[in-house]
Amino acid sequence: MKKIEKVKTGLFTLDLMLGDGLPKGQFLEIYGYEDSGKTTLCLELSKAFSNVLFVDFEQKTDLAHMTMINPDMEILDGFVFENTMQEVFEKMDKRIGGKKKQYDLIIIDSIGSAISKKEYEAKLTEDTMGALAKAVTRWLRKASEIHYQFGITCLMINHR
Repeated sequence: MKKIEKVKTGLFTLDLMLGDGLPKGQFLEIYGYEDSGKTTLCLELSKAFSNVLFVDFEQKTDLAHMTMINPDMEILDGFVFENTMQEVFEKMDKRIGGKKKQYDLIIIDSIGSAISKKEYEAKLTEDTMGALAKAVTRWLRKASEIHYQFGITCLMINHR
């Protein structure tokens, strides 16, 4: 069994709790109440990585604050450029794919604010319950091999 490499976050207590840092090539969910500091925590953690992609589905993050914390972060605006979560994930996969690793860390804020293709195309009377969860699960199965191979950590923010 291959030992999972870790990235020290610079936050001593958190590194200790995580067993010496954030695992490379893994998907981690940051979960909590609205305005509890999930995005700020992820932005602080992003300082430990050299190439960061921030996917903004929520549209509530202050860009000036983000760039103050990590000025080198690339921001992919999930609502302005794309209609659905699947389109954003396809764009992310294109940026990650190939023989070279473009990112060390991807932050998705917030997975619960994304909209699935089925929800986007549905009429108001149609039942789309579970469509987002199914789409995320499909993407995770597909992306996990690529993320593991290239050592790309993914922080997915979710809210209660």
